[in-house]
Amino acid sequence: MAAFNFENGLINSDWLSQNRINSIRAEVYKFDDNPTFDHIKLYRNDRGVEISFLFGYGTDNSGYFSNPPMLSLSSSKTLIVTDLDNSNYQVIERWATGPYNIDIKGFIVDVENHNFPKSKLHELHKIFKHNGIWQVASDVLNAVGVTSLYFSDVNIDFLAGYNDTIVYSLSAKEIKQIDYQLN
Repeated sequence: MAAFNFENGLINSDWLSQNRINSIRAEVYKFDDNPTFDHIKLYRNDRGVEISFLFGYGTDNSGYFSNPPMLSLSSSKTLIVTDLDNSNYQVIERWATGPYNIDIKGFIVDVENHNFPKSKLHELHKIFKHNGIWQVASDVLNAVGVTSLYFSDVNIDFLAGYNDTIVYSLSAKEIKQIDYQLN
């Protein structure tokens, strides 16, 4: 017999004892020591005031977008390749790695009142409307060197019959300050 209860990425061993599973040999596996690895914090300094948005586990009252978003990262290399005359060989003269393209997909749900999440939609709108750079704090993005980004596209979908749910997709591109390029 298998019994599982997941809580923020972890199996909850208390659930096993509360449901009288003590008589059965049960092994508890911990999936992740860091259940917040997929949280994202976007922030910027606007005239001395830090403006930030949090994507991760939490409630509407805690200031979080309700669930961590799904991330997709892609990048490519630019190569200057020269074919050698009368041979099957090529010489790569130069190459450069392009910035990461980042797709952030998620959903906004009013889990407390089951009403239209107007305030979170407005926050998402403010994130996209900012014509500038966002600093980012995220274990996933920082692991591949992304510390700042800008948004290029947004897509917002409404689910028929679910007035408390909005599906969103943000497209962003990694950006570095010019002093990174000159070093």
